[in-house]
Amino acid sequence: EFEKALLIDPLNVNVINSLGVCYSSKGEHEKALDKFIKVMTLVPDDVMAVYNAGLAYHMIGDKAKAMEMFLKAHALDETQFEVVIQLGRLYLEMKDLEMARKYLEKAAAMDVESGPAHRFLGECYNELNMVNESVLAYSKAVKINANDAYSLSALACLYARQKINQEIAIVFARQSVDLSPSTALFHYRLGKVYYLHDRFAEALKEFQIASELGHDCRSFIFETENRLPADAS
Repeated sequence: EFEKALLIDPLNVNVINSLGVCYSSKGEHEKALDKFIKVMTLVPDDVMAVYNAGLAYHMIGDKAKAMEMFLKAHALDETQFEVVIQLGRLYLEMKDLEMARKYLEKAAAMDVESGPAHRFLGECYNELNMVNESVLAYSKAVKINANDAYSLSALACLYARQKINQEIAIVFARQSVDLSPSTALFHYRLGKVYYLHDRFAEALKEFQIASELGHDCRSFIFETENRLPADAS
């Protein structure tokens, strides 16, 4: 229908942008990008077209161009929450942790009820070894969305490392696996929590599942197997 609309009005930027969004939804990101760039050519200060182009570049793996688009969108309108959180997320992926922290803290302040903003902020704080801040951010994410498997899993590991809320750590780690049983990372983290509780048989089982799902757990499996005889005796 959007393609038909363009036959009638080929320079309608709303239709062109919407067609790009349709292509993105279908996973046809190159076609989507072509539409967003066309909108940017017609209306250079269309912040949503610039933002959408950033998303398309990100999806096709061009992080440098994605960053360029997100920064341009932010310069056009600093009040756009989605732009700010995507900047923080991309900086986090690129391991520029201080810049990631800057934008993710801004995103969390802009929308205090955004679970993803607090989740990404928790991940950033964890990478910066700001453990207490990471726990707080992940806790907010879980409070907003009790089914946030990633935050539950990460929070479980942080509790286990700090040797606090030990039983809650196991509950959270198990819950993350229940919510997403095919995610190798969550099985691996549950294994680590079990291991830190000296529950080596259960840890080994989770490490083996994680390995089968594609997570490299060979060293943990070997180490846990070596702990089993002492644990059994």
